[in-house]
Amino acid sequence: MAGLPQSQKRTENFSIRAETDRDWEEWGKRDPYWAVLAAERFRKDVLDDSALGDFFSSGREHVDHVMAVLRQNFRDNFRPLRSLDFGCGVGRVAIPLAQYSESVAAIDISPAMLEEAARNAASQNVRNIEFFRTGELNSIPPQSLDLVHSFLVFQHIPPSSGIAILEECLRKLKPGGLGALHLTIARNASRVKHATSVLRQRFGLVNRVCNLLQGRPVSGPAIHMFTYPVHDIFWSMRAAGCGRIFVELLEHRDYLGAMYYFEKVELSPL
Repeated sequence: MAGLPQSQKRTENFSIRAETDRDWEEWGKRDPYWAVLAAERFRKDVLDDSALGDFFSSGREHVDHVMAVLRQNFRDNFRPLRSLDFGCGVGRVAIPLAQYSESVAAIDISPAMLEEAARNAASQNVRNIEFFRTGELNSIPPQSLDLVHSFLVFQHIPPSSGIAILEECLRKLKPGGLGALHLTIARNASRVKHATSVLRQRFGLVNRVCNLLQGRPVSGPAIHMFTYPVHDIFWSMRAAGCGRIFVELLEHRDYLGAMYYFEKVELSPL
């Protein structure tokens, strides 16, 4: 979008964000577990107790790993009082995170996802999670969190909006608080794949044809994927006071992601 007036860029960015939000809200209604982990056994029409157990086990394994990395690299006795799980979906990560925390703020764009997450928490007798819509992030006071976490979420948010959300999450973190945030940073795909992804996101007809070819419901929304410039991520973290950062690279199909583990500390002025 180089060369476009700033007003036009803002309009296009808002349009893309509104479209991705609508699509994610639709997935929350249609097929919430598959939308979180795109494996056929998590489809709504075939989901059974065995698959559901594996779904939540994967969340526990992820949280155990995150806490082990944070304790090994920052503080070996780290136990957060209040944690944030941004993009909580149906509670796959927020529920096990609640076992490490006194309380968890779980945030998602989809009301249907949040309702399912609340049901899942209740069924597992987890009572220390509060659920919020994404627009309610501002209701969380600045510097009130000991841990901010997000996994497999920012990749579905256009960077023009995602960086602002990232910075808002960092403002909520206390000095001395820790973070674990996943962002997708690169894609190793052919020009044809790149072009198809762009067309699929912009034109409903292209998305319907791709759904048909992939054996998915023809009218299913696109799942948008975005990559983030590494320099924007580091500048945002530096500006927020995140001076110690540990990065773990993760590959998913043809996307390269980075899990950023960090501590918010007092830094000298830029």
